[in-house]
Amino acid sequence: MFADLEHIAGIDFGSRTTGTTAFCMLTEGEMRIYQSKKGEDADSLLTELIERFGIRHVFIDAPLSLPHAYYNKGDDFMYRRADRDIKAMSPMFLGGLTARAIQLKNKWHSLGVECTEVYPGGWVRQYEAALEKYLKKQSAQTGAFMGFLKKEHAAIHFPEADNWHQVDSMICWLIGQKYLQGQAIAFGDPDEGQIWI
Repeated sequence: MFADLEHIAGIDFGSRTTGTTAFCMLTEGEMRIYQSKKGEDADSLLTELIERFGIRHVFIDAPLSLPHAYYNKGDDFMYRRADRDIKAMSPMFLGGLTARAIQLKNKWHSLGVECTEVYPGGWVRQYEAALEKYLKKQSAQTGAFMGFLKKEHAAIHFPEADNWHQVDSMICWLIGQKYLQGQAIAFGDPDEGQIWI
């Protein structure tokens, strides 16, 4: 049941050296979480984990494209259609994080790894029971939300989450599972860059 899902990863992408990047994968029905440490190069860690575990598809919470206006198609230099449709942050506001994500996408593609942009916050909005527990401003209170995930996805053994970065990496993975099963929902223009939930 899980064999096809053991070569995908969910990534909550944070600043390069702040220790806020989390990587999630599945092994024999059990979720594993890896998180960068403060002062450590998160981008190097992600590439090392992808190569070590033979990851073939990454589902990442980070912009992987720029607005069409940068290619002389339209006049919106701040938002892609996907950002507006799902009410996500502008790739341009994220600046350096967006540039790093696109650079990593190209690097990983050369290793045979597909990259898909996902949005945990958009995924959570589909579930009223989850939304009231998705309290990211309360950093320590991940337990109630993890209870929701464990109930909704009983076949998977979830670890306890130390923080919301780890929670979001698990949601990225779950969106990836839906994507591979043809059940994920896409926002935006395929030619400009889509966001999946």
